[in-house]
Amino acid sequence: MHLSGRCSRLYVSLTHDHFCVVDDGPGLEPSEVLDQLETHHKKRTRQGDRAHAHVIGTGMGLAMINALARRLEFELRRAGEVRRWVFEGTVLVSENELVGACDDSGTTLRVWPDASLMREPLPSRAELSAVLEKVHWLCPALRVELDGRRFSGEAGLAAWIRRQPEWDGSPVETLELVDGARGARVGLAWAWLDEPCVARQAAFVNLRETPRGSHMDALLEGLAARYGVSPAMARRRVLALVSVVLEEPRYDSPTREVLAQPELGAWIEASL
Repeated sequence: MHLSGRCSRLYVSLTHDHFCVVDDGPGLEPSEVLDQLETHHKKRTRQGDRAHAHVIGTGMGLAMINALARRLEFELRRAGEVRRWVFEGTVLVSENELVGACDDSGTTLRVWPDASLMREPLPSRAELSAVLEKVHWLCPALRVELDGRRFSGEAGLAAWIRRQPEWDGSPVETLELVDGARGARVGLAWAWLDEPCVARQAAFVNLRETPRGSHMDALLEGLAARYGVSPAMARRRVLALVSVVLEEPRYDSPTREVLAQPELGAWIEASL
C-alpha cells in the first residue's frame, strides 16, 4: 500500500505463535474484503509430501496467507467503525462484525500459521528485522516499527550506500524517475569508487530483491557510458542501489530473480 502512496505507517509485531501487521491506509471497501481473503479451495491439501516453505521477502496475497493459516483475523478501520472478519482453517466464522469505533483508517491483520503446512511457521525476529530494515531504506517516507521499536537513523537509498563497507567516502549521487504512462517509478543511488573492488550492486522490484535483469543491465551500461569505461569495469567501480516500482513487472525466470522489461532498461540507461 505504501508503494502506491496509500499508507505512511507500518507496525509489525511477532509472538511465539502469530504475527500482526497494522497500517494506516484508507482500508478496503467492506464489500471487497472477502474477495481478498477467501481462498480458491475451501479445503487445503498438501501436494504430495511437500510442505510450504517460508520464503523471506517474496510477498504473497491475503488469500494465500489465509490458506496457510489455522486462524486469520482481519480488522478494517473505516468511516469511524472497526469491523472484523475471522477465518479458522480458511472457513469464515465471523463476517463484517462491528467491534468498535475509531477516528482513523487502516487495516490490522493477525495470522496464526498452520505449522502442519509449513516447515517454518514464522520467521525469526532477526530475519523479520532484516526485511523491515530494507523497507526502511527503500521507503524513507514510511514509518516502520517492529514490536514497538521504530527503525531510526538515516533512511533512503543514499543512506544505504553510505552504510556499506565498500563505500570509500566518494560522492553519492541519486536519481528519481517517474513514468505515469508506464506505471513505473525508479530510484537510483550510486557512488563511483576511487579504486576497483568487489563492489556491490543491489536491486529491488516492488520491495522484492531482484538482482538481475533489465534494470541492473541498464544501470551498468548507463554508468559505463557516463564514466567512459566498460560495463565490466563499471561493475567493479560502482556501489549502487536500484529500487523499481512497477504495476505489472515481467520476469524471465520462475523465481522472479531476473526482470525482463527491455523498455524499462532503455529508459533507465538513457536517463543516466
